[in-house]
This record gives sequence, structure tokens and C-alpha cells, in this order.
Amino acid sequence: MHVWVLRGETLPNKSAFGTSDPFVQIYYKGTGGQKSVETQVKNNDLNPTWNEKFEFPIVDSTQDNDFTFTVFDKTSMGRKKLAQGEMSLRLVFDYKGNIDVTISLHPKGKLVTHCEWVPDDWGEPIYQVE
Repeated sequence: MHVWVLRGETLPNKSAFGTSDPFVQIYYKGTGGQKSVETQVKNNDLNPTWNEKFEFPIVDSTQDNDFTFTVFDKTSMGRKKLAQGEMSLRLVFDYKGNIDVTISLHPKGKLVTHCEWVPDDWGEPIYQVE
């Protein structure tokens, strides 16, 4: 499974000084095991653009495979949680393995992603970030 984190929209600001410096952590738990990845930090931006691609192992597409997207603010003391949302792999398969997904974040904001499932023997994904 290829997942692109494209951009965030109207993310909450929890920075004590200035504007939050967001990054996204994607946590995957499914039949292929567990995996956690992170985007780069975007300084002082509540509507950041990442355009970053990640790959996740999908062993059995008929089982539950879930993704949790957590947006954090990078701080001098580490990180602070800004917002969170979830996506089920079943959504991607319902749209024939190729879909743009806007994830509603709680308590505020949106995360725009693109997901594409490409079987191992089919080659590379067709989606291109502009």
C-alpha cells in the first residue's frame, strides 16, 4: 500500500509562541505487522504541504488493516499532539485501490492523502504528485 500525505488544512495552533510546527505520524496496524513513519516538520504553518510517500506491507487485504494519522507540533521539549484521525484500508479497496482521502481530524483540521494499492507483481504506483 502506498500512502501519500499531501497536505494539512486548518490545523489547530497549540504553540505558546508563534505558530505550530506540524508533522504527521502514520501508525499502521494490520496483517503485515506494525509500522510507524513520520513526515518532515513544516515550520510555522497551519496549512502545510508535505507531498511525502510511504509504503506499508499488506499481507491479507481481507483482514482489518487500520491507519492512524496523528499531527504533532515539534517543540523544543519534543512534541505536542495537535490532532488525530483514522482510516480503514477497506475504504481504499471499496474504491478499487486508488483514492484521494480527506481525513477529518479531531479536534480540528483535515489531512489530505492519496492511497494506492499495488500488488507486488504489478510494478510501481501510477499516482504522481504535482
